Amino acid sequence: MVQLSAEGERDPCALFHFLVWGVGGVVLCCCGYTGNLLSLIALQKDARTPATTLLQSLAVSDLLLLTVVCVTEFVPRICDYGHVCDNVWVVWPPVRYLWLLVPMAHMASIWIAVLIAANRYWAVCRPHDTATVWTNRRTWIYVACVAFAIVVFNVPRIFEYRIVYTYHNGTKMADNATTADHVTLSSLDANSTVYSSVVANVASDDTGTWKYEETTTDFGNKYAYTHIYKVGLVNTLLILLPLGFLLVSSVWVIRSLHVGSSASLVKKKTKKETSSRKAGSTAAAAAAAGSGGDEYRKSSPSREVTFVLVTVVLVAVACQTPLAVFHFVRYLYQYRCGHVVFYLENISKFLVNLNACVNFVIYCILGPRFRRLLVLAVTCSAKETGPGGRGGEGGGGRTSRTRESVEMSRNSVKT
Repeated sequence: MVQLSAEGERDPCALFHFLVWGVGGVVLCCCGYTGNLLSLIALQKDARTPATTLLQSLAVSDLLLLTVVCVTEFVPRICDYGHVCDNVWVVWPPVRYLWLLVPMAHMASIWIAVLIAANRYWAVCRPHDTATVWTNRRTWIYVACVAFAIVVFNVPRIFEYRIVYTYHNGTKMADNATTADHVTLSSLDANSTVYSSVVANVASDDTGTWKYEETTTDFGNKYAYTHIYKVGLVNTLLILLPLGFLLVSSVWVIRSLHVGSSASLVKKKTKKETSSRKAGSTAAAAAAAGSGGDEYRKSSPSREVTFVLVTVVLVAVACQTPLAVFHFVRYLYQYRCGHVVFYLENISKFLVNLNACVNFVIYCILGPRFRRLLVLAVTCSAKETGPGGRGGEGGGGRTSRTRESVEMSRNSVKT
């Protein structure tokens, strides 16, 4: 059924909503589900480290976000536009309480990205404290504390609306009447465009109709809730504070990596040249200096992990920033379909959902170790471990290469 306005007119942006949130949303769900599930499986093959724990937690929060948004946003758009199913917001208004998982999952993804940025800051800028601050056990505690705090913070949303069962006097509705006439589309403060005024017909007789209706409670209309909580606290803890920390910490980490790279490269070349002069061979010195630069350009496993995680953080900032702009611009303008702010709203929220799908692509492009883990997961091979059988960042690749060299030696002896 085509989305109707409160006056029963055809929604002029119905096609736009269908293409962006219906077709595009389903594609995001399929790609996001596949990528995040493969990430979980591949990372399970890796040695247990704080970085692995954080990336798996991020994949879980992204899966939760995509699941709830698919049920409450993507599928209803397809139902409304294509007449293929009933809109869940119409036939089952308590879906509002399921939708509450959307802001929780969104906030969890952002704050897990904050934990990732903090982990890389300690690993690069304060390496001597990393072993005590970022243990496997403490990392799980950090993730659990973030999850608990997010649930507690979003509890007030439960009391914003209530579902009531009311009787409406009037003539009996015709058999071919649709419940879409009772649905008004608007935007909610959090992360997704949802149906804010929902009326579902559940029974009717000759004189009236019994309906489920979603109404705003007195608590939901209070100034403290609408302004202090939804405007002040939500914008601060969902946008300003985490995005600010992500930007600052990423700059520190990138700067430290750049300074460390330059210093290490100069030191390594100087050492090679000195040793070559003592040997009395100028040609050997040049070759040693060149090989030293080549060795350095081959990033160590720890640097590889840092590079991947910093990229994940920067992509999160890029995808979340348009939503931050919208959260402040929407209070300045009254907008409708076709307005610039309308498109800013939809694009910014689409980018948030895209961010939940893109991490797998980042791992595959920038992480050679992740690609090896993915092959191990797909082929059901043994789990990688660090040197000496212990877990460590990047240690498993060294063990794999050693095994390969041993097998090659055996084959040559047989030959």
